[in-house]
Amino acid sequence: MNRGGVALLASALFLAALVPLGRWERDRARAHQASAMRQLLAIAGPQLRNGLSATRVGYAFDCLLYRRGDNRFAIELCFDPNGHVVEAVDRRGGSPVFWSLRSEAQAAPRVPVRTLLIRFHEAGALLETPATAASLPVGFDDVGPTLIRK
Repeated sequence: MNRGGVALLASALFLAALVPLGRWERDRARAHQASAMRQLLAIAGPQLRNGLSATRVGYAFDCLLYRRGDNRFAIELCFDPNGHVVEAVDRRGGSPVFWSLRSEAQAAPRVPVRTLLIRFHEAGALLETPATAASLPVGFDDVGPTLIRK
C-alpha cells in the first residue's frame, strides 16, 4: 500500500472512531441536563406545589415558577404539551443557570399532564378544566410571568 492509501485508511479509521465518541458525549450531555432538571423538580415537590409563585404561558411551552427566599422567580420549570420538562432555569445563585432538552424532549423528565393542568388551572393560567384537556395547551403569545395571588 502506498503512502496515500495509508493516509486515507488512517483518516477513515480516525473519523469512524469519532462517531461513538460523539454519541457518548451526546448521551452524557442529555443525562447531565435531565439530572439537573430532576433536582429542580424535587424542590418543587411531587405535586409541584412547594413555593409555586407564578406561571408563564408561552408559544412553545408553559412554565411554573417557584419562590425561594425573596426571589419569586428563583426556579422556573417549562413543560411541553406532553409534560416533559424541556427547559429549566435556576436563579438561586448570582447568575441564572439554564438547562434545556427542547430538541430532545423524550430524554427529559416527565410530569403527568393532569398534575400540570391542575397547577395551571389553580393558578388561573388556564381556563379549561383539567378533566377536559388531554395535553398542556401551548401556542399562545408569551405571557408572564403572572404572579399567583394568594
